[in-house]
Amino acid sequence: MFEALLDEDATTLAALIRNGEVSARELTQAALDRMENANH
Repeated sequence: MFEALLDEDATTLAALIRNGEVSARELTQAALDRMENANH
C-alpha cells in the first residue's frame, strides 16, 4: 500500500507526513521493502 507513495516527490511526502496521513516510519519501511524486492 505505501510502496506506491514512493513514486511521489519529496515535497509531497513531507506534506503527507506533516498532515499525519502517513508516518516517516511507514515510508521508511516501504522504501526498505522496495529495495529488498529489487534485490531478488
